[in-house]
Amino acid sequence: MRHVQLDLSLFRDTLLAAFANRHHLHLTRKPAFRTLFNLMTWRVETPPAQQLEVVPDQSVIRCGKVKR
Repeated sequence: MRHVQLDLSLFRDTLLAAFANRHHLHLTRKPAFRTLFNLMTWRVETPPAQQLEVVPDQSVIRCGKVKR
């Protein structure tokens, strides 16, 4: 899993700035949920020179511990 550093300076004008441990939030944050998805794209050409894009979506959103 890729970890991304959250830029907390973006929240300086919000209620998040009032938290006492705001300078350490990036060390203690944990995911609230995970998303797993697969996308496939099909381009369908139909006469006269029209195109359709078909994108079926298969996804799962999980909260809590994820079983592998």
